[in-house]
Amino acid sequence: MLTISIATVLIIPVSVNFMAQSKYSHQVITLHGIDIARGTYSGGQFIDKYRVSKRNGEMLNFWIKNTGNTDIKITIDEKGGAIFQPGEQGHISTSVGFFAKTYEFKAAPLHNGGNIRMEYGLSQR
Repeated sequence: MLTISIATVLIIPVSVNFMAQSKYSHQVITLHGIDIARGTYSGGQFIDKYRVSKRNGEMLNFWIKNTGNTDIKITIDEKGGAIFQPGEQGHISTSVGFFAKTYEFKAAPLHNGGNIRMEYGLSQR
């Protein structure tokens, strides 16, 4: 006889088509949208691309904490953007279109050349 406790965690396999897709394997499903990626980055320009659809949320968010010593500019699809000085953190957002589309998340030194260092999170809500 199999007994299941109320506190049991249910893990449901989900196809890659449901989740955001990227060349990286750091994707996590959450109950309220998707945490697409989370991590740290150190180097030149950061670019990551994900194909998403509106069924997982209406907004894409790109959060960073600048842990380096140079200003960082972040954009989603080269639009909008924000600049973060060393020690600052914050995010930018964009609306997700009705049809599936690949979005580009980019972080780069404000001035040409140089390296950046940051913690980052990409999500869809």
